[in-house]
Amino acid sequence: MRHSSWQYLIGWTSLMARTYGSIVYDKGGKQWDWGQALCREIHGPDWNTSEDFAKICAIPEWEPVPSDILLRARTWATGNWPSWVDRDRENSNV
Repeated sequence: MRHSSWQYLIGWTSLMARTYGSIVYDKGGKQWDWGQALCREIHGPDWNTSEDFAKICAIPEWEPVPSDILLRARTWATGNWPSWVDRDRENSNV
């Protein structure tokens, strides 16, 4: 069974998309979905090649999500936006 912390992150991406729209733009104009945006916030713009990202992907779903990831998601959900997000972009839902 999936650990509740993974369920929280799945719910977080859905909540953020419903609240702010499905696309997050960075200040360079790149588009991210909410899961990618959280990965970008934690691991940097090249998150998918990060060794830390690979380690997190290897965590079995029955084990908890690392606490720093949950903290960043919760912080973002309370309105403390990362500086790389372009909240003023035209047509941005964020």
